[in-house]
Amino acid sequence: MAVYVLTGQGLAVARRLESSLDTQLYLSQSVPGGEPDASRGSDSAFLPDPPRAASSLPPHRFSRLADITHERFSEHAGHIFITATGIAVRAVAPLLRGKSVDPAVLVIDQRGRFVISLLSGHLGGANALAMKAAAVLGAVPVITTATDVECLPALDSLAKAKGLGIADMDAVRTISAALLAGQRVMLHDPENRLGMQGSGWEVFFLREPDMRLALAAVSRPRVIVTEQALCRPSADTRKIASGRSLCLALHPRLLYVGVGCRRGTAGEEIVRRILEALAFSGLPPQAVAALASIDAKRAEGGLADAARSLGLDLCFFNREELARYPVSAPSAKALSRFGIQGVCEPAALAAAGRGGRLLVPKKSGGRVSLAIARAPDPLP
Repeated sequence: MAVYVLTGQGLAVARRLESSLDTQLYLSQSVPGGEPDASRGSDSAFLPDPPRAASSLPPHRFSRLADITHERFSEHAGHIFITATGIAVRAVAPLLRGKSVDPAVLVIDQRGRFVISLLSGHLGGANALAMKAAAVLGAVPVITTATDVECLPALDSLAKAKGLGIADMDAVRTISAALLAGQRVMLHDPENRLGMQGSGWEVFFLREPDMRLALAAVSRPRVIVTEQALCRPSADTRKIASGRSLCLALHPRLLYVGVGCRRGTAGEEIVRRILEALAFSGLPPQAVAALASIDAKRAEGGLADAARSLGLDLCFFNREELARYPVSAPSAKALSRFGIQGVCEPAALAAAGRGGRLLVPKKSGGRVSLAIARAPDPLP
């Protein structure tokens, strides 16, 4: 977590946070000596500094908060501003892209009395981070998301924790609005992947085991947990078109895409080929957990660009690891270059782990070859 500090008093709060959180301190050059000003009197923020965590990094000095925030915004999972709320808002506002991708943003006053979850409370984890930081500081956590205030399930946060990809973020707002209005939401989740069955939130949902009936109920708010891509045209899914905004589709993140590509292949081409293969197979992009390839491709910027564009992790395996897996169509090129019979199928299976199975065999097009494997359990 990035922690931005503008004053000596704020520095004392930051020191207390780093005893329990993995933080990188960004300290204004205007703070002399890197220590709080003890002349301001006694306060909980002036407790003796705890020993610094062994993993903590030295402070990074900056001259303008807006500049350092812009430079490091995408590098950290969360950003904690020990500043006034207005200062934090102005620093992050030009950088925001959407709730599905923005990191957590917290604001803490320089005396450490209040911890405000400002941005990405659910998917970004700001609400949970605010609670943890408040516990460390003995502060008051300020949580304003409506579902949390009303003790209702936050479906985007739950989906993330359970390893479920969200097909349409707009549908999250629709379902949340229905819950806040006191409506019972239809739920098709035969494997209880969302975890509502047996929970205290079960009373807010009406279980529907028949997926066809759930799809047909276009006038009702509903949540459907499925491995299928609901937007794929078929006799069973066309009825969803007129009421799609009322349907929140959640997809278990079970899929791993193994990718092979020629040197210098652009990320846009890799993304296009992946989306085409998923669409052809009736698989939702939100079900993909990661991309994988051979470690000889680590320097391929196109692979990194593709993973970043899709919001996915990218993992690599050496040829000894990949050689353990069978291939459906051995490649003479892979054998001559890497000493193995193929890249994309073994990479997909290796990423899927124990119990993984090949779902989509090798497909080649243009400068890209890929395969898709399914893991037995979703990646949270």
